[in-house]
Amino acid sequence: YIRPNQASRASRNWHSVYPDVNHEDPQHPHSLLLVSTDIPTDAWSTIPLPSTNITAIKLQVEGGKILHIFNIYNDCKHNHSL
Repeated sequence: YIRPNQASRASRNWHSVYPDVNHEDPQHPHSLLLVSTDIPTDAWSTIPLPSTNITAIKLQVEGGKILHIFNIYNDCKHNHSL
């Protein structure tokens, strides 16, 4: 759920991560990731993508490996997000 002011209603146990887009863009975000506050903020970062339909983060896991996590909204009427 994203309110009209484009903010989610996540509990205090989660960081809300939105698509990295211009906030003056008239198209509202359709994607959101929630990252647990148990994960240190210096262990993950957003991946900038030019779409309000995709949210992505880069997460550093044990052993220095990097995990990319994507949330892709697709309304099934086109494949523009892909």
